[in-house]
Amino acid sequence: AVLNRARFIVGSDTGPIHLAAALGTQCIALFGSSAAAACGPYGERHVCLQAAIDDSPGRKRPLADNWAMREITSASVCEACDDLLGRPAVHSAA
Repeated sequence: AVLNRARFIVGSDTGPIHLAAALGTQCIALFGSSAAAACGPYGERHVCLQAAIDDSPGRKRPLADNWAMREITSASVCEACDDLLGRPAVHSAA
């Protein structure tokens, strides 16, 4: 019910993003160790953010470092939120 009523959802490549997309809720999906082009939510209204991809075999180890996810800046996430809300972005590049 929450995903159905939300204007959009921000999250990583997990179940809630795909459930929201199935309900028609716009998504801002963050990708680090999986390819956004292959694993992103279905539909045209979604934003997929990926600054780098870690496709090394070690990424599947328990407690593996997800450095590629940390490459996505908070400013880029805020800018995507502003775009979906239809307002001008005013965030720093930090």
